[in-house]
Amino acid sequence: MWITGQLWEKLRKIEAMGMGDVKMMAGVGAFLGWRLTLLTIFIGAFTGALAGIGIAWRKGSLQTQIPFGIFLGIGTIISLLFGEELIRLYLDLFMP
Repeated sequence: MWITGQLWEKLRKIEAMGMGDVKMMAGVGAFLGWRLTLLTIFIGAFTGALAGIGIAWRKGSLQTQIPFGIFLGIGTIISLLFGEELIRLYLDLFMP
């Protein structure tokens, strides 16, 4: 996540991700393991994208910044409660 934030900052010349998100995901990774951490990032990005689309549509601007940590928290809770089942469903669906 740190590399992604640094690359975005180099390309766009604006801060993309704070170190709080990186530290949060380090803790999540230590607690949940690598598989559920990847699922957490995916769910966080997906829910953040949905919220971002809604906010951009409502405000009429794509330049609105929203905190990513909220969506990583949502992804963490979903991964903690349903992560193994979601991974199993995905693998059964796409890798029979």
